[in-house]
Amino acid sequence: MLGELRSSPAPSAFDLVSPPSGELLSDSEISKAPGKMILRVKGLVPPELWNRFGSKIIPKLRSAEQLQARVELTVEVDASALASLENEIQQVLSDLNLGGKVVVEKDRQ
Repeated sequence: MLGELRSSPAPSAFDLVSPPSGELLSDSEISKAPGKMILRVKGLVPPELWNRFGSKIIPKLRSAEQLQARVELTVEVDASALASLENEIQQVLSDLNLGGKVVVEKDRQ
């Protein structure tokens, strides 16, 4: 996505959070919880680790139920280059059949 993020700030790298509240859970709260829990891996991953992160984490999560992957990318770009980059990104999304599922947003800095 281009532009400002419109969500709550992410907790520090890769914490277990409670989906309804977004609050971090302690180990004692987790062990006392009945039934199923949701594990959300959330945080900033440096670009040099993107490939390794995906190849190591996704296979571990695929063995569980209801895996969903979301992406949020932000980049700062000169206004003069914005239209060209946006068109290229839209074309890639179209080629991947993600046109209606992944959106491109733009905001002023």
